[in-house]
Amino acid sequence: MSKSWLYKREFLRNQDEVLQYNSHLLYQLAELARINFDEIRIEEKFTVTGKKVLAGITLDWRNVKDWKLFKTHSEPQLKKMIIQKQNGLDSKRSNIYIQNYSTHPFLDLYSTTCDKGMAYDQIISMMPIIEKRQCNVIYLETDNPGFRKATVSIGIYSDTRLKPRLDCSYYLHISKLSIFLKNLLANNLQFSPSLITR
Repeated sequence: MSKSWLYKREFLRNQDEVLQYNSHLLYQLAELARINFDEIRIEEKFTVTGKKVLAGITLDWRNVKDWKLFKTHSEPQLKKMIIQKQNGLDSKRSNIYIQNYSTHPFLDLYSTTCDKGMAYDQIISMMPIIEKRQCNVIYLETDNPGFRKATVSIGIYSDTRLKPRLDCSYYLHISKLSIFLKNLLANNLQFSPSLITR
């Protein structure tokens, strides 16, 4: 049995313990947010392998009448509540990652540091033909770490009130997404900027 395999097994076991512990903390934070900020919507994000574990939550106030005012006045209180709850626990085990957004009316809380660039790397590593740059990758999202890695980056937007700074080459409204994908299929998955404007 190799040392690297033993190390990897121990690392995964420790990660699983942290994920389980932080899952309970995320449930508690979701409940606190429900009680103290009844106008926000809470979306739960679960792991997809093994046991169903809560890996993240989104605290969303897009539907609040004046969400800019909420962002200015209530978001700092929400963050303070999250930090206070976390500080009251075992700091070696609880380490919730708070994803802040400069303009978006929501917060993402995760069991560990993560972004879609990390997910991109994981998926690409499972596809050797892409990893060796033998084909292009089109990335459609609103996430800069993923945009910086893709061959073609397309920012998807849905709310004109939001104006995030995105490192993408193109923009596409979500209402045009299905048309774009159909055009891309009809073009044998060969991207052309003209597909964005059709």
